[in-house]
Amino acid sequence: MKNIIFAVTMLIALAAGALAATFDSPQPVGDPRIKAVLEELEIKYEVDQDGDYKVLFSWEDDGRSQVAFINSGTERLDQMELREIWSAAYVSAKPLKAKVANRLLEDSFQKKLGSWQVMKTSDQWIGMFTVKIDADADAASIMTALEAVLTSADEMEKELLGLDDL
Repeated sequence: MKNIIFAVTMLIALAAGALAATFDSPQPVGDPRIKAVLEELEIKYEVDQDGDYKVLFSWEDDGRSQVAFINSGTERLDQMELREIWSAAYVSAKPLKAKVANRLLEDSFQKKLGSWQVMKTSDQWIGMFTVKIDADADAASIMTALEAVLTSADEMEKELLGLDDL
């Protein structure tokens, strides 16, 4: 009987600890510079668990949509502070086939802004179109970069997959 009481007490303590941790965990906060720009542009967004901004754009003419992310985290290159704006167009459980990888490289050559890159996670490879932009870019520049990312990723997704899933 003591073992049962001990086990129940431990379960209650664990549950209470988990619940308290949920309330104590701060909500992710994104870079306020991006928040201000998105609000100026009147673009709806969510802040994900990493503090990055997630935006969804829909095209009315064909009913397609595309998700893009604006990273809150930035990187430095000498005196430059850069952030990435990106959108996935292709996801695979295996490394990209040569035909797909070459198509992304060919398309990169045609772009005036941004390029294709492949990101490997623990269980998948993601073909994503990325623009690296000044972290303090103004609203017009961010909108241009966001449009380039969303359009490029959606067009490639349609070409390679024929779907509207990502």
